Amino acid sequence: MVLLRIRQVFFLLGLMATLGCAAQRNKKATTASSQSEIRWSNYRGSFTQFIQQAIRQNAVAIVDKDVTPPEPVIIEGNLTLKGTGVTIYNKHKQLFVVGSGVHHFSHFTVQQSHAEASAFLSNIQPKLVWTNTLDDVHINGGQYGYNSSRGGLYDEKQDSVLAWSGTTILNSTFNVRYIAIAVFSQDGPCKYLHMRNVQMSTAESHNLYIHPNVSLRFDSVVSVKAGKLAMHHFSGGNEQFYYTARYLEMNKVSAPSKAAWEMVNPKSGYIQISNSQLAPYTTAGVQVPKVSAINCTFYNSGNGIMFSGIIENCTGDIWSGGKGELLIKNSRFKDLIMRPGGKVVADNSQFDMIYLSDKGADYTLELDRCTVGGIVDGNSGKGQVKMKNSQLKSNRPIRQGILIQQ
Repeated sequence: MVLLRIRQVFFLLGLMATLGCAAQRNKKATTASSQSEIRWSNYRGSFTQFIQQAIRQNAVAIVDKDVTPPEPVIIEGNLTLKGTGVTIYNKHKQLFVVGSGVHHFSHFTVQQSHAEASAFLSNIQPKLVWTNTLDDVHINGGQYGYNSSRGGLYDEKQDSVLAWSGTTILNSTFNVRYIAIAVFSQDGPCKYLHMRNVQMSTAESHNLYIHPNVSLRFDSVVSVKAGKLAMHHFSGGNEQFYYTARYLEMNKVSAPSKAAWEMVNPKSGYIQISNSQLAPYTTAGVQVPKVSAINCTFYNSGNGIMFSGIIENCTGDIWSGGKGELLIKNSRFKDLIMRPGGKVVADNSQFDMIYLSDKGADYTLELDRCTVGGIVDGNSGKGQVKMKNSQLKSNRPIRQGILIQQ
């Protein structure tokens, strides 16, 4: 009996010790959790103080109720700001002025009332290293949504990127007056813009204003409405920065037929376009876009669709790329327009109408296993159309020596 009671006592002592340890662990876990986040609904200071404390403590700033910041919020250092589907009202020219560090913003709406407002003004100082991520962020009203100018480290002598600075935008919408997203790279080709599942609408100007030395990767990006271009991709007046982006990739990109995507070539390789519906645009004096495109529809927004490179399984309209060669495979185009000096090689494709250049240098068109509705001769341009295993349905007059059927 005594032995049994002793065993019971030891069992109770062990159980209490176990429960005590578990309670202590839970207390520590709760303490760690409370230290890892700060909730706006429980905070007693200003919104700026709330953000600055989160940065100092390396804590997650949880915005769990609507807020109207009384002043622009300056962010220097790492920050994770998570909303809970709330609205942040911006009545200032800038809302978030973002400097160096790693920054994550998610799950909130910015409603802007200032006519010249920018929800995000990022990195106005040179040679800063930073990354900004916006996920499930929705910006309505104001002049700009996201505006970034400086960032990254680049060795111009070695043509080497020492440190990237970049922006990633996911699952977000922009509905502003002037420009939805502007990304410049005044410190060299050391910045990137990656977007996935993004919609943009601007009333007066471009959806995107991008320097040609910013590397781009777009997936499921939609221009809902553009006052001017869907993407303006030309800096103007600074030749050393042209054609220096490391990559340009566009998948499932679309826009209304008149909202053009201006595209400037990367430093090397092709502009990669797939599964997209867009209107390419080329600024006068800039190299014709060199693309590798598959499963796309191209519209003419008014300045032609001038390409060189490789086009496969595409539809719409297409223009030859001047001095560059264009290869067309397994495609169905309404119009093909031969520009002066252009060369097009087409295989297993259909064209409702082909228009030949009426001025300038010689052009060359080689068709193999193609069907052509008709050819319109420019009557003064120099060139040659070679047809092999192909069908020409129309009997329009063509100058002697232009058409060679093999």
